Amino acid sequence: MIRLVVATTDPATLPETSTWYLATNLHRPGSPRAAHSRHPAADLTEVVRLYGLRHWVEQSYKQVKDELGWADFQVRSDTAIRRHQTLVNCAFSFCWNTWFTANPPTPAHSGRPTTRA
Repeated sequence: MIRLVVATTDPATLPETSTWYLATNLHRPGSPRAAHSRHPAADLTEVVRLYGLRHWVEQSYKQVKDELGWADFQVRSDTAIRRHQTLVNCAFSFCWNTWFTANPPTPAHSGRPTTRA
C-alpha cells in the first residue's frame, strides 16, 4: 500500500516552490498496516526528513559513478558492479604503490628546532 503525503510551507495555497507531493511505503505509526509491515512506521516529520536526504544521495551516487567509471555502462547487475569496483580499486592500489615507490614521502617538519645534548 502506498501512502501519499503533502509537505508544504502554506497548506492554504500550496505554493509551487515550497510544496512536495510524496509517495511512500512507510505506514503511519499506530495504523493497522504498520504492525504487519516489514518497514518501520514513520510520522510526517520522518517522511519529509528522509525525502530531504534524496538530493544528497543522488549527488553522492553521481560522483561515485563518475569516479569509478560506472557512467560508461548503462545496465549492470549487482555482481558486475561489485566486480568492476574491485578491479578499479586494485588498479588504483597499483598506481598508488608505483607512485610512492618512485617518490617516497619525506618526513614532515615539526616546526620545532632540534636540540642536541
